[in-house]
Amino acid sequence: MLISHYHGDHINGLLRADNSLAFPNAEILVPANEHQFYMDDGNMSRAPKGRIEDVFKNVRRVIAGDVLKRPSHLRMGQGRHPGRAGGRNSGHTPGHTSHVVSSGSSKVYVQADVTHAPFLFAAIRLHAYYDQDRWWRNHPPQGL
Repeated sequence: MLISHYHGDHINGLLRADNSLAFPNAEILVPANEHQFYMDDGNMSRAPKGRIEDVFKNVRRVIAGDVLKRPSHLRMGQGRHPGRAGGRNSGHTPGHTSHVVSSGSSKVYVQADVTHAPFLFAAIRLHAYYDQDRWWRNHPPQGL
């Protein structure tokens, strides 16, 4: 299972209503820097109240217990997972990633939440309220 980033609409489905794994046999592939950022207590302590703080709390709720034991951390440029390559999408979250998945000569480019990327709106100084780019610029991820 490829996870593009840790917003709730991309990770909440890992758990059933009783908090058991929705896909108990799945390997969960997550961008290493996304996981590292949200699991860092210092980053969480600096998150402003409201939306961004709530994102951290939800990540900690979902990426815990059995889910936390399962992720394989993807690092860009490493070919550990045959048939998969990734690339960072700047602005939405610190480790937001798109993927190319291949089998034989067939390939598919898997993207999530890229149509509202901050660079598309930079000239008019707008961004989607759920993009964390402005906050990240002032609070760069530690150790990435």
